[in-house]
Amino acid sequence: WLIALTALILVAVIIRYGFDYAYRARFQTISGLESFSMTWAYLAIPVGALFSAIAVIACLLDPRRQELDTAQ
Repeated sequence: WLIALTALILVAVIIRYGFDYAYRARFQTISGLESFSMTWAYLAIPVGALFSAIAVIACLLDPRRQELDTAQ
């Protein structure tokens, strides 16, 4: 549980600052694609972190993990 909690704290920090970073880049454009904002590229960081948080929580709730812990 301690490792999962630590990972979730790290992911929360990445999500928080990732959205902030993407918001600050809203006036930049992608070179070659001037109609697209860099926000779309920078949103990969917090969105990936959201999926990582889901994976950590799913790993904690996985019943197969508990079977492996009690296997002989």
